[in-house]
Amino acid sequence: MKRTTGISWARKTWNPVHGCTNASEGCKFCYALELTYNKEHGDSGPDGKGTPFKGMNLTYLAGDEKRWTGNIILTDDEELLHRPLHWKTPTLVFVNSMADAFHEKMEPTWIRKILSVCGLADLHHFQILTKRSHIMRKYEMPPNVIAGVSIENDRWVNRADDLRALRGAKKFISLEPLIGPVPSLDLTGIDQVVVGGESGPNFRPMELEWVEEILAKCRQTGTAFYVKQDAGRFPGRPGRFEDERPDLWLHEWPEPGTDEHRFRSLVEAMEEEKASIAAARRHPVASAPAVVEGGL
Repeated sequence: MKRTTGISWARKTWNPVHGCTNASEGCKFCYALELTYNKEHGDSGPDGKGTPFKGMNLTYLAGDEKRWTGNIILTDDEELLHRPLHWKTPTLVFVNSMADAFHEKMEPTWIRKILSVCGLADLHHFQILTKRSHIMRKYEMPPNVIAGVSIENDRWVNRADDLRALRGAKKFISLEPLIGPVPSLDLTGIDQVVVGGESGPNFRPMELEWVEEILAKCRQTGTAFYVKQDAGRFPGRPGRFEDERPDLWLHEWPEPGTDEHRFRSLVEAMEEEKASIAAARRHPVASAPAVVEGGL
């Protein structure tokens, strides 16, 4: 299935939930807040008609700062809620790239609805990423769900413990935006780590030594190591990895079990695109807009 997202470790996104709130330091320059605000308050027609989130009261402006209102909305669009059931070609889906499926205000029935659709659409694999790992660990994941937690520095490595508590599901950790070292991070039982620096006009720096330490941890535990981007104004760029540390610019995927041949086919399809993606990063369009992308 054709890639429809700029997120390099997924092929599609599915967003049945709208709205979020900041959970920790990694949320400071949240790309989802920026995009949601623009979709809610932008003017794509007369009086803003056609603006996707118009009237949802998800975001507001406090001085010059965009903020979440705290409203969390599960879509009432049945077609959107059940859309994955109609996709005919196996694909890798990032669930709620614009929200957190395990937000404190998410009703348990809402969470179960989302997980049920994932389980019924077993032709695909679904990646669910959260900062609310203490809530996620209460739920049983369908076998085709790849569960993940987001960790930005050593203060939040306990989220990996909650992730390990999940039974059955494949597990990944997103270290994006990586804004501090993670010396206490335990990768035991983790299938994949995705590392990324912060992007956007106010990006915070990422030290390559932090990335090198994470790679060493991955080698000790057999965890696949995937680097998404260096820290910088524009997302998706290899930056210093290209010239200074090409040995760290790795895109590894977990080895599948014997009953996960579909996952392997997805990985192979993504690998086929790697050359064209790398070429696009090396030769970016000069006028490309700056998108604040810090990861959920």
